[in-house]
Amino acid sequence: MSTALHKALLKLGYLAEINEGRPRDEGYNINTRGRGKTERFQIDSAPNIDLVPLDTRPDEEAVLIMVKDNDAAHGKQNIAKMLLGHDERQLYVAAVPRNVKTVAEAKDRLKPGLVIAAERAAGVKTSKKNKHRNEARIRQGDFFFVPTTDEIDERMIKKNQPLRRGGGNAHMLAEVVEVGGQAGYERFGQFISVRQYELLPADKRLQYRQTRRNPTLYARGKVRHAEHKTIYLKGWHQVVPNTEAGARDIRGRAVLGRIAFTD
Repeated sequence: MSTALHKALLKLGYLAEINEGRPRDEGYNINTRGRGKTERFQIDSAPNIDLVPLDTRPDEEAVLIMVKDNDAAHGKQNIAKMLLGHDERQLYVAAVPRNVKTVAEAKDRLKPGLVIAAERAAGVKTSKKNKHRNEARIRQGDFFFVPTTDEIDERMIKKNQPLRRGGGNAHMLAEVVEVGGQAGYERFGQFISVRQYELLPADKRLQYRQTRRNPTLYARGKVRHAEHKTIYLKGWHQVVPNTEAGARDIRGRAVLGRIAFTD
């Protein structure tokens, strides 16, 4: 396992530390460590787990890997698939559907329906589909920003709002409007309901900010992030995350649970 994966990552110019000493019942975990010249993939797995490179694409700066459990019954060894690559200023690991076979297909499947429809409507060429910006949308990390003609109630604008998925660094949005969703409170990416918030001691409440879970989200103006180039949204854009959260292993578990957030 180590030799093939090391070769694939070296072909892309990436460093990796692979440890196969995890207990058999703990499976695997993939992370990124360091910054700049020391940045590398940190891969920890049990001896019964193979991480097999399926498609290595230097032009796309990524490799598609299959996670295989050698203790599983024959025909059920393919646990999950992931995309390992480099995006702007950092390495990344992305969970993708188990039926993808190439890097190009994996990147396409990371796009939510709204983005796919927008690219089709705009007639985006294949050569531009994986760019950070094309005629249909802009991408920064895990999030897409699609221009909208929806009517926005600007009385509801919030300034300088964080946007994150998981425990990673937040994207900072200059102007935001939230429509619908569940009212609640958030702290470092953890959402709690209004009832849960009301049960907290007064000093703990100060650590949370009011928010909504799964709203339709619109943004305008600057979008900043520590690991990505700042983008500027001229006019209102609908904000949608990529499809990673929907990727499941063969046992139906979310693959994101095996990936450490850096975004």
